[in-house]
Amino acid sequence: MSSTSSSDDDNDENRLDSNDIQLLAVQKSLIYKHPLFRVLVYVLERCEQATLNPSLLLNNDDSYQSSSSSSFEHNLKIFLSKNPDILTTSKHNNDETSTIIDNFYIDAMQVLRIHLLELDKVNDLCRDFCQRYIACLKVKLNANNIFTDDEDDEDEDFQANL
Repeated sequence: MSSTSSSDDDNDENRLDSNDIQLLAVQKSLIYKHPLFRVLVYVLERCEQATLNPSLLLNNDDSYQSSSSSSFEHNLKIFLSKNPDILTTSKHNNDETSTIIDNFYIDAMQVLRIHLLELDKVNDLCRDFCQRYIACLKVKLNANNIFTDDEDDEDEDFQANL
């Protein structure tokens, strides 16, 4: 019989020995203290905003700003210009750990950029569908009004002939 509770079983750190816990703490520290961490957080926030509310991608003049690569690069440049310390942070040692973490950040940002592009495509498809559906409804409603007006005119003509 185990002395740990079910909530302890859900925590993976409870199954690690002290060396693994120290290694995990060092790895977390390397990730959180990396100069690109704030950039990754910014990109994650953009993905979350685009997922939760696509209308947040609208500019102040209500024109649609796509999450395409040019827009992504533009927004990233603005973010980096507001946070110049990220670019001026001293470079890491050329050890294997730094290279692995650098590659991790680059890969993560590339994947998130692809997600932003896909979200942009989905938003375009939704917008296009809505526009077409509204146009179709307008045509159908106008067609129904035409038939209704024609029938009323025919009734008036018929009654006038009596």
